[in-house]
Amino acid sequence: PDEADELLGHALETRRRLLGSEHPDVAATAEARARALLDLGRWAEAEATARESLAIRRELDAESPAVSRSLEVLAPALYLQGDVAGARIALEEAVAIERAALGETAPELANTYAAWARLEIESGDPREAERQARRALEVRRRRGPARSRDLASILETLAHALTRVGDRERLVEAEAHLFE
Repeated sequence: PDEADELLGHALETRRRLLGSEHPDVAATAEARARALLDLGRWAEAEATARESLAIRRELDAESPAVSRSLEVLAPALYLQGDVAGARIALEEAVAIERAALGETAPELANTYAAWARLEIESGDPREAERQARRALEVRRRRGPARSRDLASILETLAHALTRVGDRERLVEAEAHLFE
């Protein structure tokens, strides 16, 4: 794992040197490194690197879905350092960008709502988790046939939120959708 971070660090420096610091490839590599740093538990470094990726992408095109990807890496870095409000703000912005740029049926939008639901489960707000999981489910269902791995994942997140809320009847209803 540390070797992966080292390699991504070298790749990031090489791209900065060759392409300049405001290039989309630099932003993409910074995002990849931030993800690796999250996996390594180096949350402050992940936050700084995700912010670098975000700044570059905002400078290039503030309304691009690429900005939302950087925000989705920033959110867990903030949450894991205790900044739940900052993580929520990052996910809210990611949702707004995705809705505007990609539309109401984009798989990225469903995934962002699901990530937001998981954040709310972890932060202890199961009712908000349920709300976000239901949004993810609605986006996913608007996309067409219900048989897919991402639908199952969303339903599992919803079921987890309902378990935390303690609503047995709605939990059974959500679990029934897994087998439709």
